[in-house]
Amino acid sequence: MSTAWSDSPITSRDKDDFGRASYAAHTAKLIAKSHSWEDSIVFGLTGPWGSGKSSMLNLIEEALEEAEGDWCIARFTPWATGDVAGLLGDFYASLNSALPEDPKSKVRDALGALAKISVPAAKLIPVVGDLTGTTITTILDAVTKQPPWSTTFSNAVSALKEAHRPVLVIADDIDRLQTEELLTLLKVVRLLGRFPGVQYLLAYDDETLFRTLSSANLADENTDASSRFMEKIIQYPLVVPPLLRPQLLNRLNEGIELAFADAERDEVVGDRLGGLIDVCLSQLSTPRAVDRFLAQLHHHLPLVPKGEIDDEDVIILTLLRTAFPTLYTLLPVHKQGLIRGYAGEPKISGSDIKHERFNIEPLLDKVSTPSRGDAQALLEMLFPNLRELWSQHWEGLDGRICNENYFDRYFAMTIPAYDVSDRYVYEALTAATLGEGSLLNSLLTQANPEQVMLVVAKSKELTNTVVVGENQGDKVTALLETVISSLDRVTLARGAFRNARAGVTSYASDLFSAVPHEYSSEPVIKALRCSPTWQDHFRIVTAVVKNRGFPRPHWLEALITDFAETAARRVLDHLRERNNAPAGEEVSPLLTFLEDHKKMHHLSDLVAPEIEVGRFSIEDVAGRCVTAARWIGSDEIHESLEEFKQGWFSAIIPEASPSWYESFNEQPSPSDLGWANRKIYAAARARILAAEQEQ
Repeated sequence: MSTAWSDSPITSRDKDDFGRASYAAHTAKLIAKSHSWEDSIVFGLTGPWGSGKSSMLNLIEEALEEAEGDWCIARFTPWATGDVAGLLGDFYASLNSALPEDPKSKVRDALGALAKISVPAAKLIPVVGDLTGTTITTILDAVTKQPPWSTTFSNAVSALKEAHRPVLVIADDIDRLQTEELLTLLKVVRLLGRFPGVQYLLAYDDETLFRTLSSANLADENTDASSRFMEKIIQYPLVVPPLLRPQLLNRLNEGIELAFADAERDEVVGDRLGGLIDVCLSQLSTPRAVDRFLAQLHHHLPLVPKGEIDDEDVIILTLLRTAFPTLYTLLPVHKQGLIRGYAGEPKISGSDIKHERFNIEPLLDKVSTPSRGDAQALLEMLFPNLRELWSQHWEGLDGRICNENYFDRYFAMTIPAYDVSDRYVYEALTAATLGEGSLLNSLLTQANPEQVMLVVAKSKELTNTVVVGENQGDKVTALLETVISSLDRVTLARGAFRNARAGVTSYASDLFSAVPHEYSSEPVIKALRCSPTWQDHFRIVTAVVKNRGFPRPHWLEALITDFAETAARRVLDHLRERNNAPAGEEVSPLLTFLEDHKKMHHLSDLVAPEIEVGRFSIEDVAGRCVTAARWIGSDEIHESLEEFKQGWFSAIIPEASPSWYESFNEQPSPSDLGWANRKIYAAARARILAAEQEQ
């Protein structure tokens, strides 16, 4: 198990992961070599925030103490004090504490006296202009009754020389200082603390420091001017060595591998990260940026169980959150546009469907201009539909953030209450393939229709994983029995955005595609007969026939024949009700199925004996061969009789008397869908057809 990340700098070269110890040792030699008892030299160590300046200072101090003689190191933290007086006091205290004990009392007295007059001196020294010792002496002699500053300063210099110990004053993060504090520090370094034999090593970020100088109107908001101003202060500018590409990649790879091991994840096998190498190196260019990113990955990766989200997406999203936090917070607001790649609903123009592309520019506006390309690359890698290759529209990929069913998990970093664990669905499907369907049944028949649809979506994605291997046909048919038998208990609650029962029916239909071609027909028929109603049975069969295409599986013809018998019996039951059958219960879809599959004889064989014994008449059969049309007008639903299917009638009763319609003289009402009126309509149409044939 790895330890928690800390932003603390390293303190010794044995923890140097970037090979900077040699640079630090060389810098220590430069400081020692340039030391003089007649002068004070200022070194500057620059680098962006997080580049390792504090670690480099520690390495330089270690090298100086070990290899370059009896140096005294004074750590001065100017940004830790509350005001200018505190800054000066801390400076002299730091210098005093670094000196050895023996001569310390004399130095303490000298530095104490200097400190007393340095605070008012700092207030009187001009920021720009003639910064000479003569000017300071003139000012101080004129405004204070204390001994002249130059005399007090000379006493402190003598005491320090007498101690005969070279001193290095290290001041880190001076770019954190407010404007007045920074100017005071520069006064200290340039004038009030420039003791011969005392060297300075200042660490800062150029960009931040120059911005502070510009705010004081010292550099006219010009980087070159700021640089020239700092040249008056710094004699030796040094730069923290930047991390090279192999160093950054090695740090990232090792960190990601460790995060995955700690989260008990398999290694990343995708190739999307490879396309983001330049983005990673651009946004994670310093040790702090790399380690901060890895720390967040360590934290977030284990929060969602393995297999519930795409781990490669977690890495990419963590990088986006680390580099562009403001952009990250806007992603949930634009969920649909990011996933679909278009805004609003599609517009239909003739046979064309047009989409208005989702505009990501407002999101990219939250990112600084140099990084907009990186931000866009991350967004497009997470959400493929944002890419310009519009013809390649991506449907939601399993577990990916671009899948609507998984998007929220990446921001909640858990499985929300309305969500369903993939592992739970997987276990339910697996159990159902073994004949234990209670768990899957409970998932499909729960009260929340949106959650049922979520279970269906996940089941579709996981089915192929569950049923592969030996006995695939047995697994699929066992699963089919559970799904189909649950249909009558699937919620029909109003207000659902999608029809849960239709979704489960669709899943059942799709499952047949996993039944092997040469599999026995008996288990397939047995599973389909679990349908609670003939309507469910019919929807599934017609969908299976449509989806399987050619060549047809061995079992499909048996399935069609079995349902043809079911359809014929259902039409027969309807005929037995004669005029009392519900007007809205159509049998025309069943007759269409029988005709399309050349199975009308299944019905005609049953009808003839029933007519012979008088359970219903030829006219009742004719009425069932009349189809109805329904359409929605501006304010209501319209219904009317549409067509008499002479072909159906002739196939069901091939020996019917040609004059069966002669007993009907009434005129039908086109808007009456009752079965008595349909018989009248059928007779009227048959009379017309007969007349046309005679002509």
